[in-house]
Amino acid sequence: MVYTRGDYFANKEEKQFSRDEHSKGIKSNLFNNCIIYVNGYTKPWNRLKLHKEIVAHGGTFKQFLTKLSGITHIIASNLPLKKRIQFQNRKVVTPNWIIDSIEQGKLLPWQDYSLLKDTDELQRKLVLSK
Repeated sequence: MVYTRGDYFANKEEKQFSRDEHSKGIKSNLFNNCIIYVNGYTKPWNRLKLHKEIVAHGGTFKQFLTKLSGITHIIASNLPLKKRIQFQNRKVVTPNWIIDSIEQGKLLPWQDYSLLKDTDELQRKLVLSK
């Protein structure tokens, strides 16, 4: 049997989901219906801590970004311009959205934590620099 790259990631994703379901110590359903991908280095919480808390509060954590469809939120502390443009129509928030939502016990408005507030200005600078 020949495995494709897609098969590889689907298999890894299935295993991760299974592990998360098995080890889930549900604290709340705060992130129910949220499918969250963490992009790169994050602070103050790292990827492992975010993964643990997202799952513990009922969310789904995506280890790999094989496709954007289905992802409800992208967590990032910083993004290069190319990714800012790629993710411009997505809910890209700082890790503090997770932290503050957990502390307050409710999903806070993602817009207050948006990392892409200044993307329009960055795009304008990119166009001007060409």
